[in-house]
Amino acid sequence: MIYGGGRAVIYVHKRHPLASWTFEAHRDYCKVTLNGIDFYSIYSPIPPPTRRARLATPWLSPIHSLAELERPNKAILMGDFNLHHPLWDLFNRETHGAEALLQLAEDWGLQLITPYGTPTRRFQGQRNSTLDHAWVSAPNGAPIATYEGEGDYEGSDHRP
Repeated sequence: MIYGGGRAVIYVHKRHPLASWTFEAHRDYCKVTLNGIDFYSIYSPIPPPTRRARLATPWLSPIHSLAELERPNKAILMGDFNLHHPLWDLFNRETHGAEALLQLAEDWGLQLITPYGTPTRRFQGQRNSTLDHAWVSAPNGAPIATYEGEGDYEGSDHRP
């Protein structure tokens, strides 16, 4: 288990010998490098909802930390980004901060592989959201991973 004390974790199966991978653990993101691929688990806090709140409390997300890093050769970013945008949100919502994620995707050559509108957070009595995403490197336009379908965690309002 790779965990930095925050809200992101990566589990590495024991079939992968310890010497075959490296890791980093930060408060709200962690990274494992295995077989030449950098795997990131990310928790991005909810951005302030209003312009006034944004000015008073700047939004700090692991997205900003990753944007400062050199572009990886192959990467998979997964996690709870807490961002709405018409590119993935069925209800055409847009959250302040989504532009930072889109810029990171462009800079790193990533494609979103979570299908459009997939409900990854279910609300009782409210609209569902696509807040949890998977972004992957796409050398020559072909993504290095595919979406395999929705899972389920008992008692959680998120669906991986």
